[in-house]
This record gives sequence, structure tokens and C-alpha cells, in this order.
Amino acid sequence: MVTKTTTKLVIFSDMKKAPKEFVEFFNKELKMRNAGVREAARIIGVSHPTISDIVTYGKAPSFDTCVAIAKAFNLPEENILRMAGLLKSKPRESMMIEEISFIFDSLPEQDREEILQIARMKLSLKERRRGAHEAGNHHTRLNNNSVEVGP
Repeated sequence: MVTKTTTKLVIFSDMKKAPKEFVEFFNKELKMRNAGVREAARIIGVSHPTISDIVTYGKAPSFDTCVAIAKAFNLPEENILRMAGLLKSKPRESMMIEEISFIFDSLPEQDREEILQIARMKLSLKERRRGAHEAGNHHTRLNNNSVEVGP
């Protein structure tokens, strides 16, 4: 008796693709955490086929999966949702500001104060450099117009 076995090939033509940026980000995060598909699924709290679909096929994650990824990676939900194409994208600078705000809000008061001091110091240095640069340009302009400034 001979039995014939057939195999069906399932094509994921209806599958919504995740933006390339999201898939690259996700793979980078997994690599950085030294996590395979099953470990990532455990950390994120989703099934391993969900992670496999993202990593292997570039399938777009669901809203709930994005929220779980954000929580697991300690990142702003909005940024993950935007990268996954589930929220309207914003300019990179806006996303950075959201991330800075998220991180800042997660820190204790003393750390927030230290970060503010560092930011103020950076701004002060920038202003001094700009002032020195402008003073140098002013001196050069006057010399180019045959006017001498100095002792």
C-alpha cells in the first residue's frame, strides 16, 4: 500500500510588513541583550512565534506586542509604536525629546538634578564658544575693512 503525502506551502501574502527601521532596531536590541527568539519572547511576555515572525519574516507587531517590547526594553511606548508604523512618525528630534523625557521621569530626584547641571554646563560652554567665535569673526571683518582693533 502506497500513501501519498502532500505538503502545503503557506504564503504570508496578507501579512503586514514592519518598517525596515523597526526590524533592524529589534534585531539590534536582541543582539545587544544576547537573546534568541525564545529568550526574547520570555522577556517580552509574548509567544516565540510572535518574535520569530518579526525577526524572520519582518512581520509588523501588534499594538500590544509593541507595548510589551517597550516595557521589556524600558523605552517609550510611543517611540516603539512609531517605529513599527502604528503611530504617525515624528521627526527624529521629537522622538529623542520623548525618550529623554521618559528616561528623566524614570530617574530619582538626585540624578535628575545632576543631569540638569550637566545640561546647563553644556549650554554654557556652547554659548561661550559661540561668543568667542563671533568675537573672532568681528575682529577679522574689521581687519578686512582696513580697520585696526587692538592695543
